[in-house]
Amino acid sequence: MRSFLLFSVLSLVMLTHALSAESTLSSSLTPEDLNARSHVEAMEKTIATIHALPPDRRIKEEEQLLSKIERLERKVSGSGFHNKALFWLANWHLNHGTAADGLPMITSIEQGKSLLLKNAAQLTKTRILLKQGNLREARQIAESITAELPEFAIALQLVEFYELIGSPAPKTGGQNILGGPADPASSYSEPWILYAFINSESSMDTHLLSNYLHEYKKDAYQNILRIACVSFNANPLTATATIRQLEKEHEIKTDLLWANPAQNGDGDEWIRLWKLPKIPSFILLGPNRSIMAIDPSINDLRPLAGLTAETKKSRKKSKVIRTKKKGRMRWR
Repeated sequence: MRSFLLFSVLSLVMLTHALSAESTLSSSLTPEDLNARSHVEAMEKTIATIHALPPDRRIKEEEQLLSKIERLERKVSGSGFHNKALFWLANWHLNHGTAADGLPMITSIEQGKSLLLKNAAQLTKTRILLKQGNLREARQIAESITAELPEFAIALQLVEFYELIGSPAPKTGGQNILGGPADPASSYSEPWILYAFINSESSMDTHLLSNYLHEYKKDAYQNILRIACVSFNANPLTATATIRQLEKEHEIKTDLLWANPAQNGDGDEWIRLWKLPKIPSFILLGPNRSIMAIDPSINDLRPLAGLTAETKKSRKKSKVIRTKKKGRMRWR
């Protein structure tokens, strides 16, 4: 469900500078590097094209990128552009496969020369550790890379966000512009409430929310789960229209709290109290209204309603195979 984070501004900017520092600073590239660069540039164009697609098609295309990235990795192995392919591969596993499968790629990148690219890989590793619940190691890495390059402060912000798990929800009420209760968490008897922090003007945010609503409309969730949206739109009428349309499409009712981003509004308070490092964020509250999960998958929610997890077609796992040539690794 989550979109490929390699598209984030931070990853793209840092990776571009890192590649420049590691591979193109020399006035003359080897024939091997020139060939590798052409393959990498072709992949960059593919990624840019995918990034411009509507959210549903974009995510579907990203999910199908694995074989292309693996072929790219084999083509550029041994060149100065190899670590860029490994970075893409690690992020694919984090966002669309099994997160831990990306760790061998990160280990290889850490042996490179570029501080920027190594720190970008460490940011990915931080996200993997957070997904695994290893907060202590994630914090150690986040503090280290933030100290080296303040531009990577997002790593520490992500850790602080995940450290809220188990704590009481810091703020659950506000201005409900759909006419429902001001504080859904304290007003409803359902044991589980999913707070969706979104910008309803973002097509990706509404796409991700729509996926949750599609699941939520199943009868099994009745009296079990509710969804409350918190939108950071400047225009509350736009937010209302968007959520009403989603309600109509999914034939359900939800709540919409307006996090007013104006100077005298409560938008900053929502962000500060929840330590939100990013929008969108989806946070699951439990029966005692403590934070139980951050960005839960649909399969994370299904057991709450006694439903079985959905399965996807099995994907071929990447395995690390060392070739006879020293230092060269292959994933296949």
